[in-house]
Amino acid sequence: MAQDKPILAPREPDSLAQVGYSPLTGAGNLWLWRAAGPQSSSGFYSAIRPGSAPKPEVLETSEAGQRCRRILLYAPAGRPALEGRFVFWMKSGDNGNFEIAPGFHVSNSQLLGVSVPSRIASVDWRIPLARAFTLTGAAFLGENLGVIGGLRQGIVVPYSGVPQPVHGAGGWAQLEYRATRRLAFHLFGGEEDDRNRNLQTGLISKNQSYGANAMYQIVSNVVASFESAIVQTAYIGSPTRLNPHYDLAFAYLF
Repeated sequence: MAQDKPILAPREPDSLAQVGYSPLTGAGNLWLWRAAGPQSSSGFYSAIRPGSAPKPEVLETSEAGQRCRRILLYAPAGRPALEGRFVFWMKSGDNGNFEIAPGFHVSNSQLLGVSVPSRIASVDWRIPLARAFTLTGAAFLGENLGVIGGLRQGIVVPYSGVPQPVHGAGGWAQLEYRATRRLAFHLFGGEEDDRNRNLQTGLISKNQSYGANAMYQIVSNVVASFESAIVQTAYIGSPTRLNPHYDLAFAYLF
């Protein structure tokens, strides 16, 4: 069975420092490996310019690992979901296409006999700014975000005992400067900010991450990168934590 990403979040920052998890996971990047087997999708691409490429998809959410205060860890079965993404593009010189793509996600989680909605709206973009500069990123808002890669606190169970969705918003952006054919610099950052009044003590109020890296293609199939980044996490009822990291990485291209 293959692995795939939600159609809602096809883009991601450029980094060799994180393997297994996408850069800015939990800090504005709605990213989650999911099994590609049960999914189905359809779409078409227009040949006109400017153009559009709508694509709907039926998929299975990832519910395992959602965290609650009263139920520390639960793992209900994945649920069917509907997602869509609509790409509008136009040619923009030698630096690739200008693209902007709104999207949506609709599903329901089942916990303690209650159906908890997950409703998410998003937009992602690719904007060539000049011959050597490109701005990419995404933004989203909605409720119960953990099912497709938001912070794993998409549902809370208050003392009333009735599960409730956590509302949140976030996004990320990256500026790429391609100095030469072999050398590129990336400056990126993102955050997810969940609604405090939905949260309980110990859960994450806001998760932010930002950093920069340089990538150099040593030979045709070997890339080296140095990266510096920091994650800043604010909790409900606890001090904010900082987690810096510095990475030297090499990648072999098959």
